[in-house]
Amino acid sequence: MPILLTKLALAPAFVVLVSLAVRRFGPRIGGLFGGLPVVAGPILFIYALDHGEAFAAEAATNSLVALVALTAFVVTVAR
Repeated sequence: MPILLTKLALAPAFVVLVSLAVRRFGPRIGGLFGGLPVVAGPILFIYALDHGEAFAAEAATNSLVALVALTAFVVTVAR
């Protein structure tokens, strides 16, 4: 049950934090926080708890590859 609650609370918590950053520091800093890959760490931790270390390691590798696309998107939007 605690893992389910963590899963349900994780994404909304990051959305709230980014929204608060936008209000406090403006859209540029909020966009920077929203574009950072900080969301992946806790999600990969949950994967490791649910599916084991091998699955989490593969997911971590794939998320690093996906960061290339995310970086391109964030740089494009910033320009």
